[in-house]
Amino acid sequence: MTPFPGFDSESFPIVLAAGFNSINIVNASTGYMQPLINQGIDHRVGQEVVLFKQMEKKDGYYLYFTAFHYDDNNKRADELYCVSLKDDFFDRLRKAGRLPIPSIDALF
Repeated sequence: MTPFPGFDSESFPIVLAAGFNSINIVNASTGYMQPLINQGIDHRVGQEVVLFKQMEKKDGYYLYFTAFHYDDNNKRADELYCVSLKDDFFDRLRKAGRLPIPSIDALF
């Protein structure tokens, strides 16, 4: 598991956990878990799930993670992903303790 920047066990108990097929946000206080990114990642036991790096303008963080896949010839390809998370994402996550759940209309 990797704690979010600003992690605090009482005011911001949010961590990331690697699932087999996704990277999940876990509220360590309530136990509520939901996927943030639907992509399995390549990591080992005891290894950080992701890397957070503060943006140049200090208005959010880059979230880096690695993944891999095998092509039709069974050759492994490793990939590095970067997701931008702005401060408003962290503000809403801090306030709600979870990601917003979209309405059914947002899914279609």
